[in-house]
Amino acid sequence: MLAGFPLFLVLSLHQPVWEYGLASALSYGGGALFSYAGGRIGDRVGHRKLALAGNCAIPLLSLCALVANPAWAIGLLTGGWWARNLRSPSRRVMLVEAVPAEEHRSAAFGFLHGLDVGGGALAGVYVLVALSDHVPFRWIFLATAVPLVVSTISLSRAHVGGPRPRAAPGPPEPSSRPTGEPGPQSEPGPDEPGDPPPPGARALLGAAALYGFTFYSVGFPVLTVAEGSGRLLAGIGAFLVLQAISALTGFVLGGHLGTGPAAQFTRLGLLGYLGAATGAAILATGYAGHLGLGQVRRQGPMTPLPAQCDPARFSGKRRSRSGPGR
Repeated sequence: MLAGFPLFLVLSLHQPVWEYGLASALSYGGGALFSYAGGRIGDRVGHRKLALAGNCAIPLLSLCALVANPAWAIGLLTGGWWARNLRSPSRRVMLVEAVPAEEHRSAAFGFLHGLDVGGGALAGVYVLVALSDHVPFRWIFLATAVPLVVSTISLSRAHVGGPRPRAAPGPPEPSSRPTGEPGPQSEPGPDEPGDPPPPGARALLGAAALYGFTFYSVGFPVLTVAEGSGRLLAGIGAFLVLQAISALTGFVLGGHLGTGPAAQFTRLGLLGYLGAATGAAILATGYAGHLGLGQVRRQGPMTPLPAQCDPARFSGKRRSRSGPGR
């Protein structure tokens, strides 16, 4: 879906690129709220139940190519993505409960990331083969429901993620203190709101929030390569490169470099955030050079925009391209 939907919306339904940007904004922006709500709801009803409910609604993604209406296609994509985000916190909680030893959790989460993204890379190979054989998008997308059904069945067999038991209040202890004398204050439990966050938790949340500003949908590089080369398969190839590198990073770095503070800083800060920032800067520089933004800056504000910045190029009235799925 990550590789196929932008090509379906922009090149098959002939919609402007900004509509795919709108679909990404609704999916990721609204999905963030659903992730927060999913974590809160999972604590109350049980993370296993919520993970199963969310998984059952994700196949909405697979239906978006059955309609030729862009609004309906974006709506189905967004609904399935929101369901995915709703169950994502619960799935991570289940992994934490399944791996009680803290020294193994880093490797477990790295393995989970590798499976997620590696599965996306395998799906990209499937899309590549299907498009080269001129299979319509509707059949390509419908087939993605099969692994989702298998995933839901596998998740239903898990024995973690149940509701958290609440401690029943015990009888008040007898006190020999004089009347009116305040008793000792009880310490909050580990899951109560009064428990202070661990050291560095706020800094980590701030770093994660700032990382979000450098995040972009992988569909944009797919569209850039596909439209620049005039070949759909080249765009899918770019997707495969991105997913394969990301999956390999999860497998390699997840269980290596140790678990101490220095190792975590190296893995998360240097190899993670700094690497992402460097990649985003290179990508932004490439786009700026292609659009002639540097030339506009040198020539001054009154100079006409170069041809690459002509808004008509992004109006959705693209020249006809031949390719699979059209």
